[in-house]
Amino acid sequence: PNGSLFKVESEEYEAIIDVVRELNPAVQAEEAAPYDRESFLSEVFVAPEEYDKLARVLRKSKNLILQGAPGTGKTFAAKRLAFAMMGAKDDARIRLVQFHQNYSYEDFVMGYKPDGDAFKLKNGVFYEFCKMAESHPDLEYFFIIDEINRADLGRVFGELMYCFEKRGPEHQVKTQYHNLPTAGLEGEDLFADGFYLPPNLVVLGTMNDIDRSVETFDFALRRRFDWVEIDANTVMHSSLKSMAEKGNLTGEVTEELVGQIKKMNEIIARQPGLGQ
Repeated sequence: PNGSLFKVESEEYEAIIDVVRELNPAVQAEEAAPYDRESFLSEVFVAPEEYDKLARVLRKSKNLILQGAPGTGKTFAAKRLAFAMMGAKDDARIRLVQFHQNYSYEDFVMGYKPDGDAFKLKNGVFYEFCKMAESHPDLEYFFIIDEINRADLGRVFGELMYCFEKRGPEHQVKTQYHNLPTAGLEGEDLFADGFYLPPNLVVLGTMNDIDRSVETFDFALRRRFDWVEIDANTVMHSSLKSMAEKGNLTGEVTEELVGQIKKMNEIIARQPGLGQ
């Protein structure tokens, strides 16, 4: 209560900060394999200019959604894009969750969860990951939300809608559990410092844009993200060329073959229940 009366070393300071944030230091890969633009293009079937566009948009906004038809490799591409931006295959700095109809604010941010014969207020996966990123401002962290439009986004994000637009401690918000007294902390602010998205956190979402059974984004949330279409024809064309270069296809990949497959996709798209 009276504060410290001794000199604190830098290592001790970092340890104290981690305790305050209720987190252990992030476990970093000892020798994370390097990963760059060429590594991405060797694994993901997109054109080089498409990768450059993704990287440029992501650096600018830090909030990006990959949308497209099922089977175009959006989730796979999102994780590899994160590796390429980090420059290494470091899974410790990536967290992936998949939204569904029952996903809630309590799962994402914080909420009361069963703890023995009682309930305890616990941080959600996004809150914990943000605090981890906050503890290591010199590193980039990537939070990937698969099937982002399958949840009730207003209920999941809550007051964090503001955080997706403006980042940093000067733009912190109070969670809905702020000022809530708890056992042993009667009258104390539970999260007096508020919550914010650290500048080194990148949010990547994937979205199936032909599934009409899911909720759509409202304009307030849509404008907080940049959107990139993962086109099935582009992926198909790039994958055929890549397979041919690797020797997985015999013969020449001709424009006629690509044209025929595009026509087949157009026919599928016009079928009730299959197309848009």
